[in-house]
Amino acid sequence: MKVIDHIIVGLDLSTMDGYLLEYAAFISNKLGADKISFLHVTPTFSVFDELEDDWTEEEIPDSLEEIIKEELSDRVQKYFHPKSKTSIEQQVVVLEGDTTEQFIRYAVTSNADLLLLGKKSGLKGAGLILKQVISLSPCSVMLASELAPHSIDNIMLPLNFSSNSILAYERAEMLSKYFGANYFMQFVNTEVTLTSLLKTKIYTFSEKEKEAFKGSVEKEAKAKYKKFLKKIGKTEDEMTDIKFTVNTDGDPAYTIYRYAIKRKADLILLGAGIRSSYSNLFLDSISEKLAAYDSTIPVYIVKNKERNLKNIHDLF
Repeated sequence: MKVIDHIIVGLDLSTMDGYLLEYAAFISNKLGADKISFLHVTPTFSVFDELEDDWTEEEIPDSLEEIIKEELSDRVQKYFHPKSKTSIEQQVVVLEGDTTEQFIRYAVTSNADLLLLGKKSGLKGAGLILKQVISLSPCSVMLASELAPHSIDNIMLPLNFSSNSILAYERAEMLSKYFGANYFMQFVNTEVTLTSLLKTKIYTFSEKEKEAFKGSVEKEAKAKYKKFLKKIGKTEDEMTDIKFTVNTDGDPAYTIYRYAIKRKADLILLGAGIRSSYSNLFLDSISEKLAAYDSTIPVYIVKNKERNLKNIHDLF
């Protein structure tokens, strides 16, 4: 069953657009999506009124929206050919207003399955908007930098064995079929770390007690892993490529990132909701921290769209 029919690509008229369109062409062809929308949000069209005096009557376009659409269409056609027999349905959409709100509204009303956004590793970009969209989007979000490899061969799958981990595992299985990719897994404790305990200033760990703490966390994780395997219908012999990491520095996202680099991953895939219990619900999740790293590795944040759509109307 195909789970990605409609992809939204966020464009901002910056240098990043070219890189993102090239990556969008790569993944949309592989995933076999039916529709792709290229979305740009502008704060206001009122600037158009100030420019009208500089044009002759013949040069005046219908609206600033028309100017932006023409520019975006020219960029899109370099990577997507409308007359190709294998091309998917395409449309360029320009909206006015708050960037986060318009992206979320359009994702809801267009029944999007995947939102592809630029993660500017070497370019200056608006990090806060990216965090907000990741947090509030009802559908899955993929972030790709200008240096993202045009390959998905080695997927990293961070797990905490929750329902979100099952969702991420199912998506990894899907991608392995579409791209012929392999995937490897990592458990990182997100709820309790040595750092968080030491910050209470109640206790100081000896080396022996640190090892005991690590052993206790790993033992509990392996017990959860066995239950997780039963839920997905797999055995330990079938799922051997997993690393159990006891996070001691208080930053599980960086622990995940370092392991992804070590294993030469070309995609980090995780279920939304893998976050510390001490974290802010919207602005401090593991996925958002990974998005902030200056990394060439794309991040794919898988969400349960059907479940999220039931709750999204409470936010807008």
